[in-house]
Amino acid sequence: SLDKNFRLSSFNENFRRMIKNNLEIDVKIGDYFLDLFDPVLEAKTKIESRLARVLKGETLELVSHFSSKKGEIWVESFLNPVNLGQHEIVEISFISHEITDKIEAERKTKISEANNRAILLAMPDILYKVNKDGYFTDYRINLPRGLDQLDGFLATKDIVGKHVSKVFVDPAVAEKFMKHINDALAKNELITDTISLVAKNPSNWSRPLG
Repeated sequence: SLDKNFRLSSFNENFRRMIKNNLEIDVKIGDYFLDLFDPVLEAKTKIESRLARVLKGETLELVSHFSSKKGEIWVESFLNPVNLGQHEIVEISFISHEITDKIEAERKTKISEANNRAILLAMPDILYKVNKDGYFTDYRINLPRGLDQLDGFLATKDIVGKHVSKVFVDPAVAEKFMKHINDALAKNELITDTISLVAKNPSNWSRPLG
């Protein structure tokens, strides 16, 4: 917890260990809280402003990050005013836990999604993404008439969320797609093939869907 001057008035072993492991500082009662993290002036002013709001009676949640000896650290904190009697606020209860692993996982997920999207946008003609169970999760059609140009090949234009057996008119195509999915997962390698789709209407064109 912090007193009204934002100095440590008490802390537990977990806090002491977190500061020691990440910042190599031995904390003690009376230390000015923000000096532990040596924040830039802008961030320091912002945090001081939030602490001042808690002293006025607000309850806040704060997600902050700072540099440590081991790299960037993210911390989620819950700030609550501590009352003496009914009105006077004498301390700030400061409950924190590190969420660096969670933030890094979210970052990796966003990067992966961005990369997948970039691949989809860059690929020519037709690209499908199908999960292990055979359901379409995304697609990219880069044809002059888009999905309309696949009339006779596809049973539906509402592809995402549909199983391959419900998307392709020809059951043999759906069966081959599922075989390739299973082979790729079992062998953990790239599977290549050319599937020739012939339209029912001779005026339509046929094009391989590798």
